[in-house]
Amino acid sequence: MSKRAQVTTFVIIGIVILAVLGLFLYARSIGLGVSPESFIASKKTAIESRIDECTREQAARVLEIIGKQGGTLTPLKALQFNGNRVSYLCYNIPGSDNCVNRVLTLRDIESQVSSYLENNLRNCINLDSFRSSSYSLQPGNLDVSTTIGQNNVLVIVDYPITLSRDDARLTVSRFSSTVSIPLGRLYLAAIDIIDSEAQVGEFDPLPYMLVHNLIRIEKQRPFPDKVYIMNVRTSPYIFQFAIEGEP
Repeated sequence: MSKRAQVTTFVIIGIVILAVLGLFLYARSIGLGVSPESFIASKKTAIESRIDECTREQAARVLEIIGKQGGTLTPLKALQFNGNRVSYLCYNIPGSDNCVNRVLTLRDIESQVSSYLENNLRNCINLDSFRSSSYSLQPGNLDVSTTIGQNNVLVIVDYPITLSRDDARLTVSRFSSTVSIPLGRLYLAAIDIIDSEAQVGEFDPLPYMLVHNLIRIEKQRPFPDKVYIMNVRTSPYIFQFAIEGEP
């Protein structure tokens, strides 16, 4: 047999192998040779992975914005600082060094995160990419609850999704994701700073950092205001806010 004939034979064999492999993968993708229970369970795993990935991605995005804007997505009264609208969390009292505490509660922040995720998760998850004529997929309403801890943020997504094929039926409804962002710890430090500014009219970061050695606080003075920029030494996450001064 000539070398050219040998090469042709190998090419044909390669094409046949690829074709067989392609048919096998296609058969698996539509569930041929797989029990209905196993088939929809594999789809459930893929959907859970997508929801977790999207939840982490979208939560990290909204928490970054909230941190840079002083705990809110929609600052009512803010200072333009380094490209961000930084909320005043203590309002000026004319003729006084003190200020009026306007800090948001953790529940307020959690509610904003939950609302943002409820509005943005569906597009990220995109269940259309999981739809197929080989099984049925029926989603329900999407609800999100958020809990801010000291070192992480827990997001619970209630999103009932029913998968069915033949007589097999599977419903998944609750998904949880944890984002490693120390927002709660920085929020507590912000409360201490704002309390001092409101009651005394000043705050010295150095003694505070000596006691709370995991927290770094930078104090900027864009006249007539003050901006506090904070992070935990083990994380790049930033929480910053403004104290309104008197011109």
